[in-house]
Amino acid sequence: MVFSFLGLSAQEKDTDGDGVLDKDDACPKIKGVKKYLGCPDPTKPDCTEFKKEKKLLFDKFKKESQSVDYSKLPDIIFSEIDFKKFKNHNLLISLENKKGYECGVPFMYECRSDYNVINPNFSSSDFMSEKMIKSFRKKIDANIIPVLAINNFDNDFGMNLLSQDLFEDWEERKEFRYFKIIRESASKAKILYKSREQEMYYFPNNKYELNIEQADNLMFDFKNELGNLVIVEIYYNKDNNPQTLRFQYKNSKWILL
Repeated sequence: MVFSFLGLSAQEKDTDGDGVLDKDDACPKIKGVKKYLGCPDPTKPDCTEFKKEKKLLFDKFKKESQSVDYSKLPDIIFSEIDFKKFKNHNLLISLENKKGYECGVPFMYECRSDYNVINPNFSSSDFMSEKMIKSFRKKIDANIIPVLAINNFDNDFGMNLLSQDLFEDWEERKEFRYFKIIRESASKAKILYKSREQEMYYFPNNKYELNIEQADNLMFDFKNELGNLVIVEIYYNKDNNPQTLRFQYKNSKWILL
């Protein structure tokens, strides 16, 4: 009788308390759901530790930034751009390299941080100011067309033209401070792109016709690392091998490593 009772208890044991008996549970020590045989739902990962780590990293970045002067860095970066690579009178500039969807990768299930730990101290919005726009217009004899490139202007994804609709869409998800500068200082035009007429913002050079099909491409990717480091990758004309600049703030000045 006792052995029968013990046998029954073992059969009904649920170590992790998820409602799936150990005998049927593929993950008996980890809470899960019946649909996945007692294992966690892979589409809903536990991001608690991930978020703690990102918050800790973000705090380290912000503490470090308190002793750094970023004001001169945009001009230093600008001085390193190889303008000789541009041959056309239209220049598409993307301050972001947005990543397109990769087939078979369920990235929408991955943990995501509420904190920017990619470039919290110096990003595209810190680089592109009204002063910087004037520097580009003075340096290059072309129509300047700010866009959001996807996968470095990949032909399958292309780019997003900067329009009022795009500003409103992106500003709900991520703050790009330079959007405001472009919206307030750029001109508007309507062009045919992706088989439909679209509105766009750009900085015109009245000597040349606006043509996004015959344009040079310039794209930036900004990253920060602990140790007062700012890494800037500059991509020219869809070349996937960027010019990589590593800057470090040391002894009250920026050094190109």
